[in-house]
Amino acid sequence: DFRFIRWRQKQSLAETSHRQRCRAMASAAPRSELLHRIRPRGGSSFWDGCARSGSHQVALSLLAVACVGLLERCCFSQTAFSMLGRASWAEIEKPPVMNSPVFSLATLGPDGKTNMNILTYASPVGIRPCRVWAISLYRGTKSHENFVARKTGVLQLMREQHKELIFLLGGQSGRDLDKAAGCADRGFGWRQGPGQDEELLLPGCEAYYRIVLDGALFNAGDHDVAMCRLERVFKEASEGGSGSSDADGGAVLYTAFLRERGLVSDVGQAIP
Repeated sequence: DFRFIRWRQKQSLAETSHRQRCRAMASAAPRSELLHRIRPRGGSSFWDGCARSGSHQVALSLLAVACVGLLERCCFSQTAFSMLGRASWAEIEKPPVMNSPVFSLATLGPDGKTNMNILTYASPVGIRPCRVWAISLYRGTKSHENFVARKTGVLQLMREQHKELIFLLGGQSGRDLDKAAGCADRGFGWRQGPGQDEELLLPGCEAYYRIVLDGALFNAGDHDVAMCRLERVFKEASEGGSGSSDADGGAVLYTAFLRERGLVSDVGQAIP
């Protein structure tokens, strides 16, 4: 009836006022004080004291407000809390473009002539008991043929000065043109490596990695993945001692550098 409705409205107003006072108390009180209020002391807990004073409602209200106050002051905002567990996920059409170091793999053919390509699918994958690298070779290429036959080659870590060689070495086949002559015309005549009867090498690289095929190839569709043992790493020495003979050759060459200059596409294909 009307009296009950009026009584319920008064109760609701009283409860609202009580919650506001408790929230104000919790906001004004330091965190240590709030925790102190609910910490057992002298063998008699806060709840025992409330039971003796008959103030269970007040105790529960203070505890609830104290918890709310602590949550509001933690590193997460209320908005962040409301968003937890509600993240949305969307599928993307293609993966993000990676930034990888650029290598050239030098291999020897059955005629003893050196061939070189451009290789960006190369990465160390193991350390002990020996260092292991994985490289991926495009099927049907001369580099693939030479490496499978001799089971060894030299990975050459290129530098930015070699950017003009990308299409020559990576966009054309050694069956169709003389890559050694093309590099020489651009000022990068191939040089004899540290051992006789080994591959000729591209000058000015940051480092050279002698790798040896260790096991069978893995089918990767249009590529074959080769697990290789790293035999040694070396670099050119200047005439006066150790160190690079091309100090001004620029930084290590990365695919992002080539993409920015329109020399390779997003999928890694060399552009003339």
